[in-house]
Amino acid sequence: MLSLHNFKNFFDRHDILILCFLFLLGGVLRFLFIADIPCGIFPDQASHGLDALRFSHGHISPVYGTNEGLFIYLVALSHFFFGTGMWQLFVVSAGIGTATIATTYLAVKAYFGRKTASITGFLLAVSSWHIALSRNGFRAILIPFIITLLVFFFHKLLTAITEKQRIKYYSLVGFIFALGFYTYNAYVLFAVAVFLLTIFYGILHRKKIGLYIRTNKKPLIAALAVFCVVILPLVLFIVLFPSKYFGRASQVSIFTQMNGAANIAAFIIHNFWDTFIGIFTQGDLNWRHNPAGKPLLFPLLTPFFASGLIYAFFRWKKYAPLLIIFFMMMIPAAITKDGVPPHSLRLIGIIPAVFIFPAITLAYLLEYPKSKALKIGSTVLVGVILAAAAWSGYRDYFGVAPVSQHYYDDFRCDLPKAASYLRQHNGENFIIISDNFSYQSLKYLLYPVQVGYITPEVFLASTRKWLDEEYAFVVPFSYSEKYEEMLKFLRQHYKAEFFTGPFGGVDFSIFRSKP
Repeated sequence: MLSLHNFKNFFDRHDILILCFLFLLGGVLRFLFIADIPCGIFPDQASHGLDALRFSHGHISPVYGTNEGLFIYLVALSHFFFGTGMWQLFVVSAGIGTATIATTYLAVKAYFGRKTASITGFLLAVSSWHIALSRNGFRAILIPFIITLLVFFFHKLLTAITEKQRIKYYSLVGFIFALGFYTYNAYVLFAVAVFLLTIFYGILHRKKIGLYIRTNKKPLIAALAVFCVVILPLVLFIVLFPSKYFGRASQVSIFTQMNGAANIAAFIIHNFWDTFIGIFTQGDLNWRHNPAGKPLLFPLLTPFFASGLIYAFFRWKKYAPLLIIFFMMMIPAAITKDGVPPHSLRLIGIIPAVFIFPAITLAYLLEYPKSKALKIGSTVLVGVILAAAAWSGYRDYFGVAPVSQHYYDDFRCDLPKAASYLRQHNGENFIIISDNFSYQSLKYLLYPVQVGYITPEVFLASTRKWLDEEYAFVVPFSYSEKYEEMLKFLRQHYKAEFFTGPFGGVDFSIFRSKP
């Protein structure tokens, strides 16, 4: 157990007050209106809920489909306490996002001091990008939490005095490091960054390696043993079912979509640059990843980010871990050909590094001015920037989301309405006509009620069968050409009822046999 005395050595009254403030601020922005915003659930999100139900019914696995298991287990825990539904899924990511603010403060304070940690924690708390990711119900939200938690306890490992303390912290670091592989596939790049940093510091301190190993033999064995025990189920799964584990990554990777080393290299360089610039100019256009089109970093922070990054390069020995992790965690977005860069979900690993760089500069402005006038001016400037960042974060997410058709479509806000209708008319003999992907959302939202479904292709291949039976058909909104052909047939032979959304489009349609 971590002793109270150890934490008293790291915390004081100021830390408790700062953490309470950041926790409250970040928590409000992540849980506010969580039952209504987001207003829908995309099939990728619903799959986490369905996998959690499978886990609750005894299907225990380190991976579900292509989804790593840790987030699934947490959703199952939410189901146990709150039941199933959209907000029951979203509160899990919101809770993890809020906890990340605290772990970020602790990790940054350990290496860069309280001022930099406070500013980093504040910028993370009010970031519309991280707010969106915290409320979207995706497992990727675990990556920044695991990374910052690992970094914090790694610092505790470095400062441990007795062998008993070192064994405890080494074991804990081994456990957290292994646990990260159960979060999201981009975490593999963080593991590569750790490997590179190990080589870097091994070369830098090569004369002391032998002494270090002899001094920490038991703690190192303990860390390795804990790591192996935790990672073993995942390793066995990968060995037995490699196609399942690597399936999603291979679908979006440029290495399986493009031919020729020159073409791949050119694409990576171009995509890497577009991804980096997109952090400051135009962010992801997908509302599930970020307020559509908004920069991932508040624009007024850009010059402070640049100066902090340049300063880190000049002090590269101290900031090497931060630099390597930042650029390494950009790779998942740079090597995928899926949407317009930056793909801010796959960029999630650069959080909170992207906020540390401007925080370094802003903390310098607070700390080093010599004259009283400059100190007052710097404090006012930093205060205005932080206040503007907070207002922008709230406005970009809560001010735009409820009135945006783009947001409405990205979260498939039509599907909860269809599910609600089916619940209210549970006595009728309904069949959902949908592709399997969209059906995932309806299946989760309807649980434990079960409504059968067929694809448009199956329906069109056996129309006579359906005409001879007494069925009512539910057709969710879709752009598919198959749907157009099918809808034409349904309008001719069935009585139609259309349910429109707030922007005039059809959310779903009901077709019943004509009297």
